[in-house]
Amino acid sequence: GSGRICDLCTGSGAIAIALSRRLQQEKDLTPDILGVDISSTALEYARHNIEKNGAFNVSLFKNDLLEDIPENSRFSMVWANPPYVSAEEYAVLPRDVREHEPREALEAGEEGLDFIKRLLPQAAKVLEDDKGVMLCEVGEIHADRCVQLALDKGFGTAHVKTDDAGRPRFLVAARKKYA
Repeated sequence: GSGRICDLCTGSGAIAIALSRRLQQEKDLTPDILGVDISSTALEYARHNIEKNGAFNVSLFKNDLLEDIPENSRFSMVWANPPYVSAEEYAVLPRDVREHEPREALEAGEEGLDFIKRLLPQAAKVLEDDKGVMLCEVGEIHADRCVQLALDKGFGTAHVKTDDAGRPRFLVAARKKYA
């Protein structure tokens, strides 16, 4: 549809840029996309990639999730790729992953749910009431728990989609309960 999009934990900006290009090409839309990240370094990479790819409808904001987003900000979609690896899982990640990704981009506390628990109520507040949807990458071992957390935090409906390998990886939660 239409409306503003928020790409949380935008990192290099890849998702925001891909959304921008795809919606412009397929739907002839020029969506207003906000890329949010807590890391200044990540935002520098994102800024470079946005310029390189001509995604000028993507703006960037340094922030910790949605905590300080202006009160009147509303989004039709929030996409998030937050950290979701538990401390135990982090300890056994392949070395090449641990050496090339900042720990704070991967680890989310003892259970791996620290960011999800903070994000869900924040997203519920900034999504448009009638059509707001949140998509969030989650750890496959937490998928079912994330559905229940979303329902408990004010979403009308929630389910998990699988990745190309058939693993439960993407939480889809809507503000409104659809029939």
